[in-house]
Amino acid sequence: MKTVSFLQVLVVSWLACAPAGVLAQQADGKLESVFKTYLDDYFRRRPLEATRLGEHRFDSQLEELTPEARAKWLELTRRMLADLPREG
Repeated sequence: MKTVSFLQVLVVSWLACAPAGVLAQQADGKLESVFKTYLDDYFRRRPLEATRLGEHRFDSQLEELTPEARAKWLELTRRMLADLPREG
């Protein structure tokens, strides 16, 4: 009967887990990109909220508060929630 060393078990375990780690990093990167895109659009549409949250690119702008603009805010959020399962 052949004995297996701790080092052999460790190497095999690491090799088995390595692809999962790479896939997890790729998924994290994709999800980060999705959220960054959403937040950029959200902050552009809601500059006062962006400033409140510490994003100062839009400090010189005011929010549009028309019913149409508010409908676009809602649509952005609904679209993000609908797309998230496909993107993440």
